[in-house]
Amino acid sequence: MARKGPPAIFVMEYESASNSSQKYEVRISRTDGALYCTCAGWRFNKTCRHTDETTKDDIVAALKEACRTGVLGI
Repeated sequence: MARKGPPAIFVMEYESASNSSQKYEVRISRTDGALYCTCAGWRFNKTCRHTDETTKDDIVAALKEACRTGVLGI
């Protein structure tokens, strides 16, 4: 089942510690503003090192870029 609503805002990309070809993305939901990750840890536990390592500066930069490119729709 596909997610409904606007696409999430990309914040950061992290490489898997066990598989260098696997990448995980930290994103911000545009529906509720929540930070989440595409890794299995986040899907199962709603917490992971990727979201823990993402700084406020990373989030602010992603939101500014989204605003500049019109992704926020404002």
